[in-house]
Amino acid sequence: MTELINFTELTHADKMTVLAWRNDDRIRFNMYSTDIIEESSHLAFIESLRNATDRVYFLVRQDGEPLGCIYFTDIKEKNAVMGIYAAPDVKGAGKILMDVLLLYAFDCLRVDTVTSEVFADNERAHKLYVKYGFADISEKTVNGRRVKIMELKK
Repeated sequence: MTELINFTELTHADKMTVLAWRNDDRIRFNMYSTDIIEESSHLAFIESLRNATDRVYFLVRQDGEPLGCIYFTDIKEKNAVMGIYAAPDVKGAGKILMDVLLLYAFDCLRVDTVTSEVFADNERAHKLYVKYGFADISEKTVNGRRVKIMELKK
């Protein structure tokens, strides 16, 4: 069974697990902000999500085991920007995370378009998004690295 736990409902232990993942070099390398996140900043960020209407973050569990995180930012009437990262030592989580991410986007958020931004050198993520039907629509540069902007229409 797959379950989504909103970051605002995480236990302290789960919050610390997510923080450890986010600070893992393998995850940080593919994020726009590569700085180590302090615990106080992490907890303040989670608290800020309580009143947010334009973003939502989830821990994903499969059969009780944490697999990774999915999130949506810049949520508007018909569009949301998605993000995803698997727990650093979990293999094969991408398909489960993408399945639940797209189900949530189209059935719960009821958006028509999901946008993704992925570093061009993150070939594994790019291939996963293409497999799910995302198409490259443009590019930009972030932190000196090329970013592919992709979208999937319902």
